[in-house]
Amino acid sequence: MDHEVSIRTQAAEKYLLGELRQSDREAFEQHFFECPECAEEVRLGFQFAESAKTVFREEPPCNRPARAPTRQNRFAWLGFATLTPLAASLAMATLVCYQNVIQIPALRAHVEQLQTPRELASIMLAPSSRSAVPRISVPSAAQFFQLSLATGAVARAESYICDLRSDLGKSIATISVAKLDPDSNVTLLIPTAGLSNGSYEAVLVALTGRNRRELEHYRFAFLRE
Repeated sequence: MDHEVSIRTQAAEKYLLGELRQSDREAFEQHFFECPECAEEVRLGFQFAESAKTVFREEPPCNRPARAPTRQNRFAWLGFATLTPLAASLAMATLVCYQNVIQIPALRAHVEQLQTPRELASIMLAPSSRSAVPRISVPSAAQFFQLSLATGAVARAESYICDLRSDLGKSIATISVAKLDPDSNVTLLIPTAGLSNGSYEAVLVALTGRNRRELEHYRFAFLRE
């Protein structure tokens, strides 16, 4: 998920309200750890919820009337002005409880998981032939794996990208490549979210103006253990 999609879909608000699907929630969490603006929006949302919880806790109870209401005006106090803040308070209290019990502990666990050193599945790929398709096996809990692409003679261009495609040729992701050097490899960190077991292809593309030239194709098989 990029920043434009996050703003257009109001991902931060839906994340705080628990309205994102599992795949969208994981994509937004990966995004806001890299986006200071979205991270600040999530932090302010949590802070607002905590402040609201403090206000509700310190709010004094309403004074009861000196005498019991008559049968005719017993429910007269249940007007719009009373029910509206009551409903808002109940909704906010429910949101705060959900965040404290479920979302915040899950977020902290996710941050700790990202900060824990671990093994990263990696594979070195040479330009493909039709007969040999190397396979990379990734643990089921892994969020990323690494592709290292060996480059040969490099055509001059204004910029380069790597296009990740499915076995049907559908583009899954486009990754900007800072530069291509024949003496070094292109190393890519690929998210596992949304990838199913099967064959894929990484294509190095040179861009000059409107011209698009495919330089090398790297085929591989992805297997989630």
